[in-house]
Amino acid sequence: MASTGKNILVHLKKCENLSVARFKQCIIDYFVKTGETKMEISVELIDNKLIISDSKQTATAQWAQFYHPPFCPFYHLSTNQVSEITEETMERGINVGVSVLVESSDDKVLLSRRASHLRTFPSIWVPPGGHVEENESLVEAGLRELEEEVGLHLEPDQFMQQPLKILTLWESCFPAKLEIGLPRRHHVVCYMYGKLRNQTSTQLNTQIKMDANETDACIWLDKEIVEVIDLSREDTTTEIKIPENMPGTISALVLDDNKQQIETDLDVSLLFKRLQKTDDKGRVSSGTKMALHQWLKLKT
Repeated sequence: MASTGKNILVHLKKCENLSVARFKQCIIDYFVKTGETKMEISVELIDNKLIISDSKQTATAQWAQFYHPPFCPFYHLSTNQVSEITEETMERGINVGVSVLVESSDDKVLLSRRASHLRTFPSIWVPPGGHVEENESLVEAGLRELEEEVGLHLEPDQFMQQPLKILTLWESCFPAKLEIGLPRRHHVVCYMYGKLRNQTSTQLNTQIKMDANETDACIWLDKEIVEVIDLSREDTTTEIKIPENMPGTISALVLDDNKQQIETDLDVSLLFKRLQKTDDKGRVSSGTKMALHQWLKLKT
């Protein structure tokens, strides 16, 4: 959902120096400068600033794994390419997003497909989420977006772990590759995770009411499907092997041409696509794949 108030921006703290992150700045490169794709960071949302640091600053800050893809556009931007980015875009800073990976009591996780008319990442599968609003916590923002996008009203005490866990953070760029176009959006996405105590995916499906402005499909994934999605991560060239006994379709709730929710079957192989220059629709986002990778670690 588009922000209705002040944008929450990323701030970087290094050697006690706190500064607003610049739009063109690659965050991992700012801290480590070795071409790494991941690092452990301290993160805290305080005074409407998401503060990322390479050292823990307060007792309430959390350690988390922070990732970006090997082709991170902000790492590979040339001086000439930076000069071609509009002044309006350069002044945006790095925005903060939050997504909630909800696990049902029967061990399935929910993904939603972004509406096809959206300007950024149309028809891409992600956990429900959006911008963090002014004076919200990450948990409050995540649960608000969950209800706004797919109609699930969940309270923190319905989850087994309180507060909800930060699963991972992802440096997101749109477009996702320089070969597709110059960056127009720069976010740090906080992937939150929580397992519900006593609501199954079947029960939750009866509560889903998608907002057609944001979402046009929802699916529940079991561990076996997530394991194949994990093989398609953009930071690996692992061959994607689909088990012979895996069904070719998956049940989903989708919005039909009249914006009515119906249950139908979708081609499961679309979930295993890697990022391409064209025909990108229907894949799982790169950041979501990394969040699912971290979820699998929790399941082992």
